[in-house]
Amino acid sequence: MDKWSKTQLSYFLLLCVYIQLPSTLGDVSSRNANTLATSYTSTTTVTIQTDLEPINGTINYRINGKKNRDNKPWFDGRGLDMQHTQCVRHGRCERLVNNTCFGANITYSLTSLDLTDYQNQDQMLKHLSNYRALRNVPKCWAVIQPFLCSVFMPKCEQINGKDMVYLPSVEMCRKTWEPCRILYNSSYFPEFLRCNETLFPPKCTNDVQDMKFNATGSCLPPLVPADSSSSYYPGIEGCGVQCKDPLYTDDEHRQIHKLISWLGTLCFLANLFVVATFIIDWENANKYPALIVFYINLCFMISCLGWLAQFTPGSREDIVCRKDGTLRHSEPTAGENLSCIVVFVLVYYFLTAAMVWFVFLTYTWHLRAVGNVQDRIDKKGSYFHLVAWSLPLVLTITTMALSEVDGNSTVGICFVGYLNHPMRAALLLGPLCGVILVGGYFVTRGMIMLFGLKHFANDIKSTSASNKIHLIIVRMGVCSIFTLIFILAAIACHVNEFKHSREWAESLGKFIVCRIATEEKCRIENRPSIALLQLHLICLFGSGIVMSTWCWTPSSLDTWRRYIRKKCGKEVVEEIKMPKHKVIAQTWAKRKEFEDKGRLSITLYNTHTDPFNMGELFATICETPDGTHRGGHHKLIESRPTQKLRGLGDKF
Repeated sequence: MDKWSKTQLSYFLLLCVYIQLPSTLGDVSSRNANTLATSYTSTTTVTIQTDLEPINGTINYRINGKKNRDNKPWFDGRGLDMQHTQCVRHGRCERLVNNTCFGANITYSLTSLDLTDYQNQDQMLKHLSNYRALRNVPKCWAVIQPFLCSVFMPKCEQINGKDMVYLPSVEMCRKTWEPCRILYNSSYFPEFLRCNETLFPPKCTNDVQDMKFNATGSCLPPLVPADSSSSYYPGIEGCGVQCKDPLYTDDEHRQIHKLISWLGTLCFLANLFVVATFIIDWENANKYPALIVFYINLCFMISCLGWLAQFTPGSREDIVCRKDGTLRHSEPTAGENLSCIVVFVLVYYFLTAAMVWFVFLTYTWHLRAVGNVQDRIDKKGSYFHLVAWSLPLVLTITTMALSEVDGNSTVGICFVGYLNHPMRAALLLGPLCGVILVGGYFVTRGMIMLFGLKHFANDIKSTSASNKIHLIIVRMGVCSIFTLIFILAAIACHVNEFKHSREWAESLGKFIVCRIATEEKCRIENRPSIALLQLHLICLFGSGIVMSTWCWTPSSLDTWRRYIRKKCGKEVVEEIKMPKHKVIAQTWAKRKEFEDKGRLSITLYNTHTDPFNMGELFATICETPDGTHRGGHHKLIESRPTQKLRGLGDKF
């Protein structure tokens, strides 16, 4: 038999032994069979001869000056210091059972499991497929595919007669840290994937880096693709939380929207009634403190427009959502419309202005209670307007300058500090606390004075004055108590949100990780209470409704009756008795006429009272409880010296 025939026979016999070996050794595992196949492959593969440089402190080697088929050193165009250097470690090669990794074709045929904890390729491939869930972390998916393939399915070949497995670099590993940080410290990343320099040497290249992967990722609900990095959910670059708040269910969203529609409409109509009542009788109602009630209701009415704007078709998403479907925050921003800012100004500016006007209302109550009269209060009107409109303007501009306007899909508006709680505390709760302190001080002092006057009226047996003062106390007390309760309840709701917001955010984060990493049914463990949110809204709109109750008087009905009769062409003639303090003031103003002519002509009838009936009520404080209106003014001028009368006139 010639030499060539003997060689063919040897290969044939060796092949027969390889084919029959698994049947004769039934207890041999698939891993041993792969090893035998590898041994056979090794004997038929040309061994690469090159210099190996040990890496100090590790079992790894660096291949320096590895040459290609043309026997020339490999360069990648990045300079001599970045020569095509690869790193290897002793391993055991076996043939690949799958020549693709995440859909990318693998250009080599041998691999090794020595970089993982798995016993066979089937187990390895099963665990590798679990990492497809990282597709839902787009930025992570783009960088981690090469690293996972270089660890789970690394290239393996014989170098200097020994099986060597090619290693990914530590830089390649660290490149995944930031994009994949949301899962990096979890059990999702086993120990062998941690960036340990003893496992992954530095400054090494790897053939897997040249493979073409599909880097297209997706976002798993409640996340959506985000255009701006400012909208990225922490730890998941490329995805942001959807505009619709995942902490509330769809049914809870509907409940809140329905509550806002009803309360907002009711508050708007109540405030509109006050404003309209004031306008149709402007001549008589344009006096303090009734004028302040008008401005408070006007502010609440405009604020309600901001709340109700979301109910026009398609407006809610336009107000609180960005173009990419994420929630608006840190407004104003470039590239977005101004609907969010407009709603913020309507709600925040006018609510703040209403709070300032309420403080002025308590201040005028205090002035009237201690005996200051109308003319002196009217002189302060310009200062009231200056502060009431400029202070909210400063706070509004400050909020927008700091970009602290955030959207909220649950309530459908943009407001201050939904995400930045310290800013909300400073720009919202601070003014609210100021209202409680300053307004409470003036109301308390006014009440003390009114109780003293009521006691004095009882002592001199003036039932009429006592009843009127009692009515003032009741109306002021009810308004103040309800306002105080609503403000304190609103502050408590804000504080509760501040206290538990971190807990809710962590629960949402666990829910998102659960959805990405497992196929189990996930749920958000800790969520905000819808009852507290409803209470907060009731307090807000309830305050506006309470402010409108000042117009729920018989005088308001008379105002509308006169207005309707006038519009219908019917004659309206009514005489209303003038309060005593106005008779005295009129007498003093016409004292010169009495001195010249010896007689005095004055009217004892006034125009209609304001629709809030506040002027008549507070006039009681200035009146002398036991005098008569008619027939005493001549005696007043004749019996009192001019100097005393002048002092009395100055008082009024």
